[in-house]
Amino acid sequence: PDIVFAFDPAGCSFESFYRCHRDHRMGAEAVFDAIYPGVGSPAYFPELGKRGILPNQIKGIWFYGTDRPDIFIDISKTIDKKIAALMCHESQFKEPKDAPKFIKERARNARKKRKMKYAETFRSLTF
Repeated sequence: PDIVFAFDPAGCSFESFYRCHRDHRMGAEAVFDAIYPGVGSPAYFPELGKRGILPNQIKGIWFYGTDRPDIFIDISKTIDKKIAALMCHESQFKEPKDAPKFIKERARNARKKRKMKYAETFRSLTF
């Protein structure tokens, strides 16, 4: 991959149960630890380099669930697909009928006065 996506390990302020769910925190840290500092480094697993298997060098990580986004992707044309995908996670919604409205509201708030109807946000870390 060129870009790895993960929850933001630095985005846990314990102001939201969803954002700071234990699985999200641990997953975010596991992804970060798996990538840094080893990504692209021939010093990690040198036996593979001797066999001609070179490490993949990703361009960076895009963290979602962040409170400090620096990337805003216009999802106005795909918001309905996002809603359909999220609705497959039935256990995540107490009131499934209210979920589409909530998802659209979050995406609308994410745009931060940019000229788009709905946005998906990320904090980027590049190498």
